Formats: sequence, structure tokens, C-alpha cells
Amino acid sequence: SSYLEFGPNAKIIVDTGAVLTVDHTTLSSIQQCPCQWKGIEVWGMKEKDQFFFGNSQLWQGKLSLVHATIKDAETAVRLAATDENGNIIYSTTGGYVIANSSLFINNRKSIHALPYENTVSGVIYDNVSKFINCTFKVDENYLYDPDADNKFFKHIDLAQVRGFDFHGCDFLLQTDQGVSDWNDGIAAYDAGFSVLGRCLSGDDPCSDIDSSSFTGFNTAVWASGGGDKTPTFNIEHTLFTDNATGVYASVVNNLAVLFSEFHIGHNDNAGAQAICGGNAASYGIDMNQCTGFAVEENEFYRINTEDTVVGIRCKDSQTDYDLIYKNTLEGLSYGNFAEGMNRSGMDDTLGLEYQCNYNTENYIDFIVTTNDPLVNPQIRTHQGSMDKEAGNTFTTNPQTDGN
Repeated sequence: SSYLEFGPNAKIIVDTGAVLTVDHTTLSSIQQCPCQWKGIEVWGMKEKDQFFFGNSQLWQGKLSLVHATIKDAETAVRLAATDENGNIIYSTTGGYVIANSSLFINNRKSIHALPYENTVSGVIYDNVSKFINCTFKVDENYLYDPDADNKFFKHIDLAQVRGFDFHGCDFLLQTDQGVSDWNDGIAAYDAGFSVLGRCLSGDDPCSDIDSSSFTGFNTAVWASGGGDKTPTFNIEHTLFTDNATGVYASVVNNLAVLFSEFHIGHNDNAGAQAICGGNAASYGIDMNQCTGFAVEENEFYRINTEDTVVGIRCKDSQTDYDLIYKNTLEGLSYGNFAEGMNRSGMDDTLGLEYQCNYNTENYIDFIVTTNDPLVNPQIRTHQGSMDKEAGNTFTTNPQTDGN
């Protein structure tokens, strides 16, 4: 129950085996100096696991946040140590954070997780880090200093970790001042995570879900990997509002986006990729070279009426079989956009299939195309079968303005 202020060179260190609990307390930069402080470092031992041993002892540092606020930090929580020059000491990863009903406000970066595998006897377990009912926000009070080159890029930075959980969390970007054009809510590099709703009713199946949300980003969730060896991600019961791209994944297999809602916003990034020779497009879900995915029972809408807006793009999956199922796509330029080679061979039963998708008031419901003149774009030849229809519905009064 405190309010603590820190100067620009100050930081908190949670050493290996130590536990820091921040309970109903705010950690902030010192008000007399409008500049960011260093934040909290949670130290670990990269070769050790995150579980208890002996008499309830820990190898790793642990940070517990309970109705806490961390604001105006360079990195609110870094799960590793740094040296006197600010360089990361990679042997010190493994520390973790558990946050409940806490706020991360106007930090250049809220969470930075460095390469670590939680391994016991050769078995890799999920990271223990978890965030429940937390808010990550940057607004007009962000302490941007052009001389310090401290532009905001992302709230969450995950690199070569797996199992980070976000339940009923809200990610917001509410200013352009001091913000990179390539901003993200969550950025994952060869990393695995979950963004889920939070059950308020306690029953199963849950009858009252507090959805997670992303608002105002260039890319709300950005993930890249190396295919089969990359930990994957799962997004369920999440609301995406006014993002240029809701979910982008490149070479990440077995991802899932389920039961979520996308209100797709304007893409004003001059460096963004154009589509079909037009302006930069906005996307609900954009997948590049991904297979084994589940994209089901989501809803896609546009916020503005002028931009090129795509519900779901699947590019070059080269899949044996993948299914995009039971999504609602309304008022878009392109509902489902299959670009490039989305089948692994010439067998008619191979490739990407669409089933039970509901389309209304789109300019084009389904398009199979490519920007590469050397590629013959393809999906599965048979959408459905002689025994069972594909079940997609089509726009009866399509848009006529070409957007």
C-alpha cells in the first residue's frame, strides 16, 4: 500500500531464490524528472527449472504483482539481469512473474522475456509466468524523449520461451506521440503463449467470460518462428478493435484463433505491404507459411469504409490439409484471401478448405490469387464432397466500390 518513485538510473533487482511481492503499490518515475526509470529485473539461473525444491525453495527469482501499478519504466519487468552497460546477461534467464489485476502504464516495454526453457529431466514445461486481469496501456502521458530515442514498440516481448499466459488482459495504445509505426501489443520470436478470456462464472462451460482485448495497434499480435520447432500460440475469446492487423503469424504451425471478434481498423503505415496492386491493406488474421492451424468461429468487420480490408489471409501454407471453419465475415473487401500455393501437391484432396463460413456485404467473399507470376495459386480442389456440402454462404448484395 505504497507509492514509490525512482530516478532515471534506479532499478529493482529480484535475486535468484528471492520473492518480491508488490501489493496495492505503485512504482513510478520520480515526478520532478520527466524521464523513465529502469524498472524491475527478475534474475534466474538458465540451467535450473522454475519449480520448488527442498524446503519450498526456488532456484529462480519470483515477482508477484497484486493490484500493483508499474509506470514510466524503460522495461517494467525484465526476466534477466543486465550488466553495468545495460547488456543482457543471458545466463540469468529463468526468473518469472505472476501478476493479478495489475496495471502497466506508459512503459517503453512492459514485459521482456529472454530465451529460457523450463526443463526437468529432459521434459520441457510451460513457463510459470502468468497475467490475470491486467492492463497494458500507453497514452498521451508517455514520457517520450527524442534525445533518448525511447519510442514505444511493444508491450510484451517474448523471445524463445513458451507457455506465457494472459487471461482477461487488456492491451491499449492510445497515442501516436513517441510511438513506432511498427508497434505491437505482443511480439513473439520463436515463442509460445496464450491469450484467453477469463471465466467470471466459475462453471464449465463458462457462461460469463471476460474477454481479453487489443485496441489501437499496427499489429496487435505479431509472431514469427521456424515452423515445427517453434512453440505455438493460442488466442480465444479476445476482442480486437481498430488495429491495422489483428493477428500476424509467419512460419508458426499449429496456432489457434477461436471465438474472437475483429473490428479491423485503418492501416496508415507507409511501409506496409500493398495487396493486389492497391493501397496497404488491413487484416483480421494474416498467416504466412503456417500449417496445422485452427481458425474457427471468429467474427470479422471493418471500422472504416475506405481501406482495403481482409478478414483472413492464408499465404503459401503448402498444406496437406487445413480448414478455415465457421467464421463470420461482413462488409469486407475480401472475406477469405488465399494467396500463393496453399496445397502441398496435386492430389485433389490436398490443400486449404473453407467450410461453413458466413459472408455478407463483402466486395469479394473468396479469392484465390497471387502476386508472384511464377506461382499458380491453388487451394484444395474439392471444397466439401459429394456426400457433404462445404456449407459456406455468400454475399447476395456485394459492395460495388471496389474497397
